Amino acid sequence: MKRKHHTLTLWIVVICLLMAGGALAGSAAASPVGHGRMAPLRMFDPALSLVGEFAPGSVGVPGEQVVWTITVVNTGSAAGTDILITDTLNANLRIDRVEMDLGTYSVNGQTVVFDIPTLNPGDTAQMRLTTTVLDGPGDGLLVNQVVLTGQGPDGTVTDRAITQLSMPTRLPSTGYPPPEDLPGEGEPSVFAVGLVALASVLATAYIVWRRANNPILHS
Repeated sequence: MKRKHHTLTLWIVVICLLMAGGALAGSAAASPVGHGRMAPLRMFDPALSLVGEFAPGSVGVPGEQVVWTITVVNTGSAAGTDILITDTLNANLRIDRVEMDLGTYSVNGQTVVFDIPTLNPGDTAQMRLTTTVLDGPGDGLLVNQVVLTGQGPDGTVTDRAITQLSMPTRLPSTGYPPPEDLPGEGEPSVFAVGLVALASVLATAYIVWRRANNPILHS
């Protein structure tokens, strides 16, 4: 009786071990990545930058140009789609030209919107705005900001970039004295005054000579 009891217990243990081994094997087969490693995360990760530069030889006074360069790089592992980059420019600027190497753009007043349908991992898109200064800001700082929105595997992605340029609040120094130190309009120069004085002396000398040599005046 005891032998049968031990045999039954042994069979129960064997069956439990087989069931546990089967469950472990099934779990391992269902897992796409073994050895405890997780599947890599795919994401759209844009890197946005904005640079403002004066045109060569310019300092930012009214009538001179400022060029804004916008660059976006997809540093992620998944493509970004429906990417919009919006730049609303300062009212002190006039938009002269818009350029981009990927996608399309639209202009509405002071706002420029760049539309990039798809930006794959590692790809770069660049945009350029050429503007003219109409009037310098009172504090001497010209600020510009761009905002990006796009779609990635995890939903909406946003980014922004901001930059500023220092501009003169008055005309740069030329090394010459200010206008108030120069002779006023209509004021005679020292040379002109000297000529008048010399002419007066010569006229007086001539009158004296004529009187001295005129016999009528001595009769």
